[in-house]
Amino acid sequence: MHFYFAIYNSDTIFAPEHLITREQMAVMIVKASALEGTDHVKKFNDGEKVSSWAREAIDIATGHQLISGYPDGSFRPLNNANRAETAAIIVKALKE
Repeated sequence: MHFYFAIYNSDTIFAPEHLITREQMAVMIVKASALEGTDHVKKFNDGEKVSSWAREAIDIATGHQLISGYPDGSFRPLNNANRAETAAIIVKALKE
């Protein structure tokens, strides 16, 4: 199962029937939590794959330890987020 919700880099398109990516999830949780940056930014070996509009949110989310990468050092920004990842991030954000 996947978390069904999507945002696009657009002010006019909302596609609730599409899957959400990990980078989209980071943007949404940072905006919803009104989090600000930290000095504890984690670098990933696939960081060049992160969309420019999502970089700051991923830095903030990883800096607040809401989102982590995978054991191989990757973030996999374009992979779909699953329910377990999404639930874990929401719980961490609520504790922030």
